[in-house]
Amino acid sequence: MDKKNKNTNADLTKSIFFQLVSYNWLIDNRITFPKTAFILLLYIFRQTLGYRRDSDFLRYSLIQKRTGISKPSLTIYTNWLIANEYINRIDENDCVIGEYEVPRGYRGKLYYSISDYLMNILIENYKKLSEKTNKENE
Repeated sequence: MDKKNKNTNADLTKSIFFQLVSYNWLIDNRITFPKTAFILLLYIFRQTLGYRRDSDFLRYSLIQKRTGISKPSLTIYTNWLIANEYINRIDENDCVIGEYEVPRGYRGKLYYSISDYLMNILIENYKKLSEKTNKENE
């Protein structure tokens, strides 16, 4: 997987309106997420799509500092988001690293991105809302 250009809907996902609709979807569906997982997902969303990137190199120490999530919880909920296909964890060689697959003491860079599964949900939601808005404006 090419972490720099994996998104086939790149123009759409880089629009401000798409980001706004996506944030709204995430907030409307927050009840389905554990609180800590939701905070972590919002942070990853902000660091990737919020800055118009497909993925971003994120250190646990920086995530901890910016979200207040403890390291044990960060590990648990990162793995939860990966297991539920909301995010991807990618190494320096563009290999997807699944839940519980990071070797102890790993020192390479790990990139995080919104998964194709979640992106497809957000894109479908965006398209439905766009169609509804267009019909109302006719």
